[in-house]
Amino acid sequence: MTYCMEWPDFDRQIAHLAPASRAKVQEAFELGKKVHDGQKRKSGEPYFTHPIEVALMLARMGADEDTLITALLHDTVEDTPVTIEDIGAQFGPSVQQLIDGLTKLTAQEFAEKPTLNEQVETLRKMFTLMRQDVRIMVIKLTDRLHNMQTIRFLPANRQLEMAMETADIYVRVASKLGMQDMRDDLEGLCLSVTEPSTSIAFVYSSTALSYCSALCSESPRTMNTNGSPKSRCSASSRSTIAAR
Repeated sequence: MTYCMEWPDFDRQIAHLAPASRAKVQEAFELGKKVHDGQKRKSGEPYFTHPIEVALMLARMGADEDTLITALLHDTVEDTPVTIEDIGAQFGPSVQQLIDGLTKLTAQEFAEKPTLNEQVETLRKMFTLMRQDVRIMVIKLTDRLHNMQTIRFLPANRQLEMAMETADIYVRVASKLGMQDMRDDLEGLCLSVTEPSTSIAFVYSSTALSYCSALCSESPRTMNTNGSPKSRCSASSRSTIAAR
């Protein structure tokens, strides 16, 4: 993608939401597009292409209104003048809590090679946030997936650090959540950086469509009341994140 998707195109991807929910998501879309205006990714693309791609992946999993709003605005508190209080005032406490959790996770990410104690502490904080609201981790995993898909635009040393962190932390979390396709995609992308000569045969999806292939025909967007995916879905479709 070399341009920012416009709202009508995005709106067609969230037909599973009620009109009122889609209107709220549009508010987030327009806000994100406005406050990220002028910012660029390392690839040279408009920065807002990243939140859009994360939100699209989540939409294909059947994400609810608050999850999509959070995906579209997940970098605003760090990278724009928008505050967490602004988010809460416009989109409510649920979205505020989700973005606050994601911001805390981002602050915990490593700039350099982590020690074992740092890895353990990061995992502890992640599992604490999962108990608070599992959607925080699903959004974060999807965010990391897209960043890994575009990792080639980073310097070689940063690619290696990010791939190692992903393998040590995010692959484990995806496995813990039963998100097998997410785990496999992340692992394959990590291998393409750390062991490029041996990862050619590793097949992974680039758009996360496989996450919902079984879901769309078998189990439409359902979760247990505690936020965990219902077991009646196949193992490859347990990344569902619908309204709780």
